[in-house]
Amino acid sequence: MPGTTRVFIFSDSVLHAAAWQALLHDQPQLTVVGRAHEPAGVPLLSSGSAILVDVRHPGPDLVAALRKSSPQAGLLFLLPAYDLSQILPLLRAGATGCIAHDAEVSDLARALIAVGRGELALPPAVAVQALAALARG
Repeated sequence: MPGTTRVFIFSDSVLHAAAWQALLHDQPQLTVVGRAHEPAGVPLLSSGSAILVDVRHPGPDLVAALRKSSPQAGLLFLLPAYDLSQILPLLRAGATGCIAHDAEVSDLARALIAVGRGELALPPAVAVQALAALARG
């Protein structure tokens, strides 16, 4: 369906992955296309796709593994909070965005659509801080 972002769910928890799939199932402009628990289970996704990443210990190595599996897909990481010490290494490694666990479902949907288009998905204040920190090196 044109204009629809294909979403793949990557989680180290089977229950969380099933919950995200059920929650996103009826969101307009999103189509859940699968889920995996290991990077090797992530299929090659085309541009216009997003991977929702919900893991206990996100890090640059996971970003690299997911990029290797599906280099054109956007990567949106779910985090407990907007902590630059956690966000910056993910962005440097190739993540496309981060969203806090306490975000609204509508914000999650918009972030998935944005990363599927290759856009950075962060709240504006966090994006300013992150881009300034990245620019400083």
